[in-house]
Amino acid sequence: MSKITRGQFLKGAAALAGGALKASSLGVASATDGGTLDNAGPRPIGGRLGASRTGRAVEYSFDYPGTEDVFTVELQVWPDDGAVLQKAGFRVYSPDGSLHITGGAQRGVRPNVSANVKSRNRGRHVVQVYNYN
Repeated sequence: MSKITRGQFLKGAAALAGGALKASSLGVASATDGGTLDNAGPRPIGGRLGASRTGRAVEYSFDYPGTEDVFTVELQVWPDDGAVLQKAGFRVYSPDGSLHITGGAQRGVRPNVSANVKSRNRGRHVVQVYNYN
């Protein structure tokens, strides 16, 4: 499998779920399968992650070069409501499994959850999209 380039990540995969999470208190349990982001070209990943008070999550992985390049991960959560945004978003984990960064939510902005990955840790990083609504 080919590795994703920085540009492809920023343009497509970084839009991680251009709708990968549609959060609502009445959501239906369904989600994308997650997986490895490859070099299939720039594209947003779309899907739905239904609401659950006990939480639902889907994971995506990408290879990071460890050169301190900035990879921006973005997510649009619907509805764009402060209460929903407090319980839905994403976390990025380093290759050793430690939490690297959590997406910051901003109501009224598109995308409304984002974070920059910048590190010297080379290797497979995991983006976990979650919904606890």
